[in-house]
Amino acid sequence: MPSGTKDPTATPPCTGTSACDGAGKCAKGKGQSCTNGSECLTGHCADGVCCSSSCTGSCQACDILGYSGTCSAVPKGQTDATSSKPCTGDKVCDGLGKCLIKRGKTCSSATDCLAGFCKDGVCCNTACDKPCESCALSGSVGTCTSIPANTYSKDDCQGKDVKCGGLCNAQQKCDFPTIGTLCGKCMGCDGTGQCSKMPLDDKTCGVIDCDKLDTKCRDYHDLTANRCDSLGSCKTANTTTTCTKYTDVCTDAGPRDLGTPDRGTALEGGANPDSTVGKEAGLTPDKGTTSPPADGSADDGCSVAPRTSPPELLILLLGLGFLVRRRGPSAS
Repeated sequence: MPSGTKDPTATPPCTGTSACDGAGKCAKGKGQSCTNGSECLTGHCADGVCCSSSCTGSCQACDILGYSGTCSAVPKGQTDATSSKPCTGDKVCDGLGKCLIKRGKTCSSATDCLAGFCKDGVCCNTACDKPCESCALSGSVGTCTSIPANTYSKDDCQGKDVKCGGLCNAQQKCDFPTIGTLCGKCMGCDGTGQCSKMPLDDKTCGVIDCDKLDTKCRDYHDLTANRCDSLGSCKTANTTTTCTKYTDVCTDAGPRDLGTPDRGTALEGGANPDSTVGKEAGLTPDKGTTSPPADGSADDGCSVAPRTSPPELLILLLGLGFLVRRRGPSAS
């Protein structure tokens, strides 16, 4: 009888899901249990039932409830141990005939993961791409979770300089070191993880020498604070731009802060003999030594009032006048 024909008069009858195979045999129809393809009208026995095809691909099955006898995709999240390419272990079927990695298992690409996200080296339930989030925290591997407060995250808070790296604050943000925190000579953290801001002071600059600017009447003070000049550079010693604090010892005016000198204007109480400011002001350089006054008086380093005419000269003039009067013409 032709293939697919029913034979109700046979003993036993060839009816129901069974039918003639065209070769004088009654074969089983799709979905009936089988042990090999020769039992089936289709010639294919897969997953223990007569199937529409060989159905040997990964994540394919012929015994799925509601689709028995028809090769179909294994539902999402289930394994497929019976195929020629088993999908078991860290992998599960995606419901579309592909075998992908389960959540929380090691991955190298998002396309390998069932959820479609690979974060922190594991398949994750979300993109987990906000700062201070992780998908690999102990106890919640595979689930995106906020990193606990005061915890370091190299991916988010490392910064561009190791000394300026921060910590997570449990609010999906990084707390970086305070702006100006030293990260190198005269270099400070900028508050965003970079070492790119000049701090006001850096003790590694040492004491900035200002002694060579001293004059007879002015004592310049060395710098022990505010010693940074620019990024990576300390202030230069013995310049009036750097050494702005002084005491005028002749006037006993007390300590002063010259501030930034006004170029072209004489500095009150003396100036740096070697500086441009002093020269522009028309001040006489003080080399540290002076010649004694012509009259032999002591030099106290301050201005000396001019002396009056000696009294001996006045006496001599009076005496000469007296002699002239006595030697005048005699009376006739």
